[in-house]
Amino acid sequence: MNIRTLASALFALALLAQAPLAAAQATVTVEDGKVVVDPPALSRSANPESMTWTLQTAGYTFAGSGITFGSAGAGQCKVASDRRSVTCRIASVPAGGLSYQVNLAPGNGSAPPAVSPKIWMVND
Repeated sequence: MNIRTLASALFALALLAQAPLAAAQATVTVEDGKVVVDPPALSRSANPESMTWTLQTAGYTFAGSGITFGSAGAGQCKVASDRRSVTCRIASVPAGGLSYQVNLAPGNGSAPPAVSPKIWMVND
């Protein structure tokens, strides 16, 4: 297990121990050719049931639906007209969390690989 993976796992555990975030939002960047989501684990309150990812790295846009969930029917996503943010309405979250992929279109070279972090959600 590398340092980055360990740090992400520790951050996820710390998030679970805290109250949910006021807003379910994350930033997406491309660093060294890889997609990075910050925070790597997200919380959401019971109401509203949506999350927004905002792309910060110039030269890239969200591809297709932007976010693909590991569980069919888990959420519906809408990409903004400028393709720099995606808001998803989350239908349900299993007890262990919900995996997803961030899908980016090619920018200043080849497209970065999709990343599949876990979304850890805590309801109020």
